[in-house]
Amino acid sequence: MSALLDKKEQTINAIINEKKAIEVERNCLQQQVDNLKQQCYNLSPFATNVLREGENETELMIRLCEKDDQLQQFTTEIAEKVEEITNLHQVIKDLRDVIGEKNRIIDDLNRITNEKEWNLGEYRQWLTDANNKIDNLETELSDVGHGVKLNKIELDRLTNEIDEKNAKISQLHNKIAKLESDAINVQYEKEIIPNEVFNF
Repeated sequence: MSALLDKKEQTINAIINEKKAIEVERNCLQQQVDNLKQQCYNLSPFATNVLREGENETELMIRLCEKDDQLQQFTTEIAEKVEEITNLHQVIKDLRDVIGEKNRIIDDLNRITNEKEWNLGEYRQWLTDANNKIDNLETELSDVGHGVKLNKIELDRLTNEIDEKNAKISQLHNKIAKLESDAINVQYEKEIIPNEVFNF
């Protein structure tokens, strides 16, 4: 788009330069026409004998008309160039308006992109924090699981120890019961033996 504007500017500059050249030539022709008109006014019927060979009042009028035609042609060309310049300026204005609108759209897109990138960054940070929290919870859970495992091992050890103690207690109870039974039997025998001796 910028290259197109530069090309239009170059075209306008070329037209302006051409217009200036035409205006210079027109001014020169205008001066010639004015000079010819002055010569026509200065000529009198008595001065025709001083005209150069092949040049008379009619020829001067013809030359004057030719110069007028050329002047009119240059004037028309200048008007056309002015109109062309005006049209090109309008085209440039329209192009600049289009560029301005495109730039506005680009600015809006950049703003939206920046907002999305900011939101994405915020989401990524949230996701990172969430993952870190999950990692921490998993570590805590692993620690708790390890503690539970250790507690279970200790519980199993204590349970086995209690079972062993209960077995020993049971053995002691059995031993005590046997001792009590033996003591009763001994006491019974002691009581029976004197009676038997007395009966004899």
